[in-house]
Amino acid sequence: MARGEVASASIDSPVVGLLTIGLAAYWPQMPAALAETERLMAQVRAILEDSARVISPGLVDTSEKSAVAGKHFAREQVDLVVLLAGTYSTSSLMLPAILPHDAPVLIANVQSRASLDYANVTTEGFISHSGVACLSEMAGVLTRARRRFDVVSGTSDDPAVSAELNQHLRAAAIRRQMRQLRIGCIGQIYPGMLDFYVDKTRLQSQMGVISDEIEPDVLVDYLSKVSDADAQRVLDRVQTEFVIDPSVRGEDLWHAARVTLAFEHLAKDRGLGALTYYWQGTGATQDVGGNSTLGLSLLTADGIVSAPEGDILTAIVLKLIHWLTGRACITEFYFTDYAQQFVLMVHSAPVNGAMAEEKPTLRRLEMLHGKVGSGLSIDCRVQYGPVTLASLALTAEGDPKLLLTRGESIEGPIMRTGDQNSRIAVEGPLPEFFRKWTREGPTHHLGMGIGDIIPELLRTAEHLGIQTAVV
Repeated sequence: MARGEVASASIDSPVVGLLTIGLAAYWPQMPAALAETERLMAQVRAILEDSARVISPGLVDTSEKSAVAGKHFAREQVDLVVLLAGTYSTSSLMLPAILPHDAPVLIANVQSRASLDYANVTTEGFISHSGVACLSEMAGVLTRARRRFDVVSGTSDDPAVSAELNQHLRAAAIRRQMRQLRIGCIGQIYPGMLDFYVDKTRLQSQMGVISDEIEPDVLVDYLSKVSDADAQRVLDRVQTEFVIDPSVRGEDLWHAARVTLAFEHLAKDRGLGALTYYWQGTGATQDVGGNSTLGLSLLTADGIVSAPEGDILTAIVLKLIHWLTGRACITEFYFTDYAQQFVLMVHSAPVNGAMAEEKPTLRRLEMLHGKVGSGLSIDCRVQYGPVTLASLALTAEGDPKLLLTRGESIEGPIMRTGDQNSRIAVEGPLPEFFRKWTREGPTHHLGMGIGDIIPELLRTAEHLGIQTAVV
């Protein structure tokens, strides 16, 4: 991927219900209004079909048809309902189609004309383009029904409208993926990191993610089944993607390649899209943990993102960023350079070579700080330019909250300690930034993505129904 390029990962298309409504009382009086509504429906459907599987019950102009549409949407498990009004329409044409499912609603406040010939237009002419007349009514009813909704406004031929619709479709697709996401939680949470202690039952009910609790001994079993040919395949990839420090011995690489395959087979067999991990252990179990960074870095680069220390919240953030940009990595604040006005962001965790300024360096460490054992670790810095930092935290009530801020990866020397570390400049004076950030109640891990993806993350959070804050 080119430097600074933001490209989304390949994910399944969303299922979208297109609910087109119009007032039946108008049709006998003004046939042109019916024809224009059907024409507008076809235009919007064509835009949606570029990125989604569209479920359309046709024109809905009675509450009975609306109820039938709602049952159809529920059967198809739609991820989003796009509401399109061709004329003024009563909200009774909308609500029955919304109640049987929990999909958010996008009101397409769209018309085919940017203006009218006001001096000469007929009643039939302006009624044919009067969908905005019911916009406030629909919004008010959806609010009272406690349903999430947003509005896209403009003309049907405006590229900005198409772009905004497609952004919503992307968010709807991620909502569908999130409900299918299995996160393998290997071992435990790092003892005492209370910000990572979560109610996983509630998290599944809120966001749909499934946690698969896994004993680290399972990895030892997988390790015993790894073939030499597969291990050589991993070694060939490592030689291509990493600089090998002289401290790394041949047996270190061979063992780390086998550990890589243990994680790879585990993820495949259990259908995992993300991993969290932490354990101490003894013997072979401890050894696997100490040599996990290489394998989990390769998995992260391949889209099976990994968060250390049992942090399922940041695993979710990393997956969100990956779905939007195709690459993500974990980090945390580690040192504040007040002289040069940047934050050194560090983690001895899986890296993502696709985000690196230069090839990551693989080196051997006799001490894994804060943990047990020894093994291979990686020096890496995020490529220069704009980045987005994101933290998924929980409110005092236990609800997910996505915290976001913009930064820039800047040039300058970094540490060569076997840690991913980057110099990140944040917006505003550092003391004020930290004051604002901490008041939002973050966890101490963050996900990092290339470029400014805050608008896309905010839209995705809306579809997921989670709170947000931008610092």
